[in-house]
Amino acid sequence: MVTSDVHRLQLADRFTKTLNSHGYAFQYAVIAEIKRLFEEDRQRQSYSPAASEFPVAVHGSTTKIDFILRNVHQSIYLVCECKRVNPAMANWCFLRAPFVREGGADYSLIVDGARRGHGGECIAAAFTLGKDKEHGYHLGFEVRSNEKGEGAPGHTAIEDAATQVMRGVNGLVQYHISQPSGLDTGHSTLFIPVIFTTAALWVSNADVAEAELTTGRLDREKIELQEAPWLVLHYHQPPLLKHAAPASLPTPLGQALEQQYIRSIIIISATGVAEGLAWATALRPPAG
Repeated sequence: MVTSDVHRLQLADRFTKTLNSHGYAFQYAVIAEIKRLFEEDRQRQSYSPAASEFPVAVHGSTTKIDFILRNVHQSIYLVCECKRVNPAMANWCFLRAPFVREGGADYSLIVDGARRGHGGECIAAAFTLGKDKEHGYHLGFEVRSNEKGEGAPGHTAIEDAATQVMRGVNGLVQYHISQPSGLDTGHSTLFIPVIFTTAALWVSNADVAEAELTTGRLDREKIELQEAPWLVLHYHQPPLLKHAAPASLPTPLGQALEQQYIRSIIIISATGVAEGLAWATALRPPAG
């Protein structure tokens, strides 16, 4: 084998590692799977890819949405972020919080949207799509696996993915508000954040409030884990991620927290794409 051939093979190896580390291979593999599911059964899965690498901006911070899925029957978009995780930290574990606001923990499915009023004005609004305690969680953690890692382990993959997908959602809201011709009078367009990940998803019904008060430790016997193909994370987004559309903060603070900052993110594992999208297909915009 001549030197140029050796160099080309070495370069291809390095390029493959670089490509995989950036996550593009996973991203486009997910899109291909969604296309396949859509073509096979459009009733069970009614979302079709609309755009990829869509640029948006929020408070001067720019990003690109990995891809956007359009519901072919309703004015709903899934704003999607793909997260290929470090194999050494390939377990994402989730718990429910016993307290979120006055009244305890809530499991309302809250998403952002844009609406054009009959007077022609365009506004941003939060929409509640019902409640789902079975699939809803509030706390997420990355946990080590037995696999060899790639680079530094890191413990912020969930937060990073949630931040990125919510920046995409809020940027898309701002884009629609600035393009009023794309909104039908009296109708709303909804934007639901979704994270696709190579991580295994695990959930527990443990009550973290049962931790020993003097040590702050929860007994290991109280933790039982079940693997989940998908789940909903009720994420508290920081103000800098919020779109710049005018909003008034209602009182009390618990209500403001829910209406302005808590947003429901669907997290889907690589093995749960069909199930997660089927559940998302069943969601309906609120009446009126």
